[in-house]
Amino acid sequence: MRRRVSRRRQRRLRVEVPPTTFRLPAKTYTIVRNGRVIVVHRPAQVVHRRGYTYYRRDVGRPGRGKKVIRLRPGAMTKWAVRLGYINEGQRIDDIPLSRIDDFALDLAKAVGPRRAWRMFHAQVVLRRNRREPEIVRFRRKMEKARDAIAAAYESELAPREAIEAWKRMSPLERARRRPGGRI
Repeated sequence: MRRRVSRRRQRRLRVEVPPTTFRLPAKTYTIVRNGRVIVVHRPAQVVHRRGYTYYRRDVGRPGRGKKVIRLRPGAMTKWAVRLGYINEGQRIDDIPLSRIDDFALDLAKAVGPRRAWRMFHAQVVLRRNRREPEIVRFRRKMEKARDAIAAAYESELAPREAIEAWKRMSPLERARRRPGGRI
């Protein structure tokens, strides 16, 4: 039986280790004490382990970068109120679909295109596996806003230097730099 891992809060995982029973086989080994050789026979044993639960840090998938996005709760709402798209006490979801592009572009002017794009992208990523109709509608609204920023600020969002360096590399060097690094 494998360990069950579930999400708890944002950056910790709850790991449930199931109870297990296994058999340690009989074993013979030698010990040398004061020049004498002692042969020890350990009998076979049945070991019963209790199940337990523990929490550990979510480090994502090793070698694949950060998995969990750090969020600043209310950051987009604060800017939406400040820019006049919603009133105090309302949420981002209350911005109509027809005005979400305008809000996205104004937010990009206020905080910078990269930060604004990441704010919308975080909302998309956190809801990517949800199937409820209202959540799907919200995710599509955030995708539309994110794509509006990407279309308007295409040159500022592209990592030009990294792309040019990648193009200058030889095929062997590219293969070495890929995850796994094997050719």
